[in-house]
Amino acid sequence: MNKTVKLVMIFIAIIAIATIFFVITNRDYAVLTKWAYEHDAGNRNIPLSQEKIAKQTSLILSVRDLKEIPPEVRLFKNITYFEVDKNQLNKLPQDITEFKNLKEIRISNNKFTVIPPQLFNMTTIRKIIADDNLITNVSPEIANLQNLSSLSLIGNQLSQLPTEITHLQNLSTLKLGNNKLSQLPSGFQNLSNLKYLQVHDNKLTEFPNELASLPKLTELSISNNNITKLTVGNMPFKSLKELIVSNNQLVTISQDIKNLSALKTLDLDLNQLKTLPTEIGLLHNLEELYIRKNNLEKLPKDIGFLNNLRRMDISYNQLKTLPKEIGLLKNIRSLHLNNNQLSSLPQEITLLSNLEYLDIAHNQLTSLPKDIANLQHLETLRIFGNKFNNLPTEVLQLKNLQYLWLDEKLIQSSPKLIAELERKGVTIHSW
Repeated sequence: MNKTVKLVMIFIAIIAIATIFFVITNRDYAVLTKWAYEHDAGNRNIPLSQEKIAKQTSLILSVRDLKEIPPEVRLFKNITYFEVDKNQLNKLPQDITEFKNLKEIRISNNKFTVIPPQLFNMTTIRKIIADDNLITNVSPEIANLQNLSSLSLIGNQLSQLPTEITHLQNLSTLKLGNNKLSQLPSGFQNLSNLKYLQVHDNKLTEFPNELASLPKLTELSISNNNITKLTVGNMPFKSLKELIVSNNQLVTISQDIKNLSALKTLDLDLNQLKTLPTEIGLLHNLEELYIRKNNLEKLPKDIGFLNNLRRMDISYNQLKTLPKEIGLLKNIRSLHLNNNQLSSLPQEITLLSNLEYLDIAHNQLTSLPKDIANLQHLETLRIFGNKFNNLPTEVLQLKNLQYLWLDEKLIQSSPKLIAELERKGVTIHSW
């Protein structure tokens, strides 16, 4: 066989292969186009030309009642964002591994029982959102995703996590709320880039103080668990700025709370605390403190050392008195003292010159401090549900008052005062 014949045969073979490829490719586009018409009517999230499909960088197929996705979806080779939330899916086509540039995938509100295993071979992925599925376990192969920076598995059925999850060195956000976790995996301290951790609504019984080893941990939500004692441990949490421990079973806060010195927000709502340790006064960076609906009978004097505190809510407790040191909170702007057992307010409360919002409703008060006019920035005052016989005249001296909440009986018994307040632009709300 001479050279010319060989070249002709090779040429014919190339033409044949190209023809087959062309036919198959066009068939795939035809299948995808037909599927698009059936599942994307009016939404135009699926482009219907080969040129547009090739250029598409995002594909959103949420809320379509989809039970499966055709393998021809692989034609979207350049997408970086893939979303299929709120469907009926329990698997993804193997062909999505053709998404060589995929960075973010969202598969929430479906029927997945595991994270789709194909994803573990797609090392470009940086973000996986798989909330509200039926996922019962996470494969150790999760460790393959070394570029993963955000993983959300809220609202699944996880009772444990593999230790391999602690190998994700670039993970900065981990959301595990509303599962069945009773503990975190060993080696969790290896997640050196973790900044945001949510483990609320699980079955934890102890505060995970090993998290102090995480140098970048900034926010921790551990509410709605079964923790009875807040024990931080001896190692300081150097970066933790927000800690939410609400709705647990806390009866005690350990003295080592001082090791949370970087905290700006501390939420202890809905627990069973009767006292606070004096060391809480060492949280000098604290700006927001929430202790609603506990059983507090008194506050420590050291509360006055919280120089940066801007908002404090200690409503729905059993407080009968307040320490005079509360007057040292010079930067506080919002103070909620409602639904306690207070029969008087310390005169020092009038030193809170930056206070804008004061709620003292539903206590046992019969009078206001005589120097309440010093609260020159006060805009909202709520005093209903107390034992005032008449509207305290001191409220007329509050120059910036805009909203006043009163019992209806006080409004009826003090028509002249009410008229004067309204002339000054104060809005009166009856209770």
